[in-house]
Amino acid sequence: MLSNLSIFSQLLIFHCLTLSLAPIEFEKFSILFFTGGTERVSKSIEALNSLIWKYNIIALDRWTLCMALRPNEKNDAQVCFFIIQLLLLKPKDFRERVSEFANAMSPEHWNHGEFYTQHMNFHKSFPEKFVFEENPNDPNGFHHLPVYFGNVCMRFIPVLDILVHRSIELPPVERVKSKSLLEQLMDHIAVLYKFHDRPITYLYNTLHYYEYRIRNRLALKKKLVSCIIGSLKDVRPPGWCLTDQYLDMIRQDTVNQANPNHPEEWTVGLDYYVSLTGRLVRSLQGKFPFPFMDWRFNEFPNEGAHALYSTCVEIMGLGILDPAQVGAKLVDVILDGCHLVDVQVLPDWINAVGLILSYLPDSYLDGLKKRLVSALNSTPLSQWNLPQNPFEMLNFECVNR
Repeated sequence: MLSNLSIFSQLLIFHCLTLSLAPIEFEKFSILFFTGGTERVSKSIEALNSLIWKYNIIALDRWTLCMALRPNEKNDAQVCFFIIQLLLLKPKDFRERVSEFANAMSPEHWNHGEFYTQHMNFHKSFPEKFVFEENPNDPNGFHHLPVYFGNVCMRFIPVLDILVHRSIELPPVERVKSKSLLEQLMDHIAVLYKFHDRPITYLYNTLHYYEYRIRNRLALKKKLVSCIIGSLKDVRPPGWCLTDQYLDMIRQDTVNQANPNHPEEWTVGLDYYVSLTGRLVRSLQGKFPFPFMDWRFNEFPNEGAHALYSTCVEIMGLGILDPAQVGAKLVDVILDGCHLVDVQVLPDWINAVGLILSYLPDSYLDGLKKRLVSALNSTPLSQWNLPQNPFEMLNFECVNR
């Protein structure tokens, strides 16, 4: 059955799969893969694609996971991710399944009485088999049990999570058409995050943990936030996560993408931070600034937790190089924007800013530390001549009198 595959492709792919992918052997594999130019690479990808979708010998999710998690030595990582990119994006098999699954199915299965029927129709269009069948029409041969739960798209979601993290961890690879490999993957298959159990939590953990690595990669931060949150636009009401100001900045970036002189870093004023913090304050006060959502089936148990994580994701996704600058702006919400806030609710605003800063990476706290040092060295504190002592100055009732 494999006679139509070249002997080279068979040996090449099985060599990659059966060995432990030790550094020396993988170097031989990469030399064989790329020797012969574009035509050889294309034939090898076609052969590998046939082994996955036509002959059902290799599972796409497991193979991608093995390639992404292998040890990183020399240029092996670039080779691995280049092969992953070609396998996922060049053939149409996986992209067709992702597109059909995202368009035909809904993650809110509890609201759809025909979810099972739609899922079975998807399996009829794209049947799944897990072992090679030499003769599928033989009634006495091996046959698969039907698949009722899950499919290759849903199984690939946790693999995509790991793939994103590994792409961030590894040294930056060559950019194609001004986009990195990860950005290209997000453009084509990030729609799978529509079915992710905890998309905001995953995005928060990613931006928080890898803050130092992606601090200067503004385009990547914007792409992660816009693609993952944007994948849920069909099943969530407008304004459910990101603010209108942030979405406007993303749209403006998209419009100006062709302009090489367009600055990649954003200029964000104090009014933006006041509006963003005010949304969290209203959530903690129980005033429901977000559209109605059924919290029984949400990744967060209440609106306050949802508002806090959404706010932190949006702040970490800003196109600003210096996180200390963002932290200083959050402090300015209290120091310079206090005239916009009613005195009675000012403690709520201070509490909200404190919550945001405590949930952001430590680099954002540098702005607060600089303001504290500046305040301690200022004339009123270094040369105290007021009738009240500093503790009385921190008493809002005493100051108001």
